[in-house]
Amino acid sequence: RRICEVLDEVPDINDAGADPDAVPADGSIEFCRVNFSYHKDPNNLNLTDINLKIESGETIGIIGGTGSAKTSLVNLISRLYEVTDGQVLVGGRDVREYDLETLRNQVSVVLQKNVLFSGTILENLRWGDRNATEEDCIRACKLACADEFIREMPDGYQTHIEQGGTNVSGGQKQRLCIARALLKDPKVLILDDSTSAVDTATEARIRKSFAEDIPETTKIIISQRIVSVQDADRIIVMDDGGIDAFDTHENLLQNNEIYQEIYDFANYAFNKAHAVSYAVVAYQTVYLKCHYCKEYMAALMTSMAGDAKHTADYVRNCREMKIALDPPSVLESGKYYTENDSTKDNSDHCDLRVNLCERYDVSESV
Repeated sequence: RRICEVLDEVPDINDAGADPDAVPADGSIEFCRVNFSYHKDPNNLNLTDINLKIESGETIGIIGGTGSAKTSLVNLISRLYEVTDGQVLVGGRDVREYDLETLRNQVSVVLQKNVLFSGTILENLRWGDRNATEEDCIRACKLACADEFIREMPDGYQTHIEQGGTNVSGGQKQRLCIARALLKDPKVLILDDSTSAVDTATEARIRKSFAEDIPETTKIIISQRIVSVQDADRIIVMDDGGIDAFDTHENLLQNNEIYQEIYDFANYAFNKAHAVSYAVVAYQTVYLKCHYCKEYMAALMTSMAGDAKHTADYVRNCREMKIALDPPSVLESGKYYTENDSTKDNSDHCDLRVNLCERYDVSESV
């Protein structure tokens, strides 16, 4: 009974009043005095007084704290939700004037956790465009930096993907989903934290390929990482359902307190990550010969792991040293710490320990 009720439900958003022949002329986007509430309650707004204009072909970053309504903002562009007040325009026309299928083909959204289906890589890609040739798919994958790992697979583009993409990594899954979205050849491409599992070097190459190969497509990048948006033409800083600022990275860094705080925290975490990365290597080499330093490095790694666990340097060094990403579990297992190690304090090792403390402003009493 409940299944039938769901199937019989009439969607609130439909094509009534739409022009079936209307197609966005370009990727320009405009919000005019937009208010939005998930509960359709003007006294409980999720977005308040949004006014902004994005030129076609611009790369726009969106950054802000959790719950600042970043995703809510972009959901209105593809008309996943209806505005409570105001207008959203794409290509110079109100989104309500477009047929839903036409609009959503021209505004392609890649989510952080998109879905892959059981079938070959090519079959998954063609969910973006069922008529795409293999050459089209390869081009899209090259733009998304997916072609490189696909060609390393035994069956290449004919490799079978398990349901949900369980036989590929999170970063590979995200790149395949980006390629699938590109096959629509959209006027607007929205990446909603959809490179979160991709390393920073690969992410930079993806952004570079977008700038060079699809310059006329409007790119909107939502991210928690400053490095993902700082090269954008302009950046929207969201705060509590409103736009706190909309400017370039350089200007925001000078004039916007929220952006400055995010930037400063990112640098703080990056420095800590380098300290932990250094400590991981040192712990596995020189410091194993000094009991005092070894104990210190264990404490340092444990205290900083929370900040550094997801950074590229930390992860890379851990993999190179073939140790787990959670330092406490490694230390408790005794795999790398045995009673047979030398307990003699070595002043050279301790000098390195002190230098590390001075460089990263870390207390020796960690």
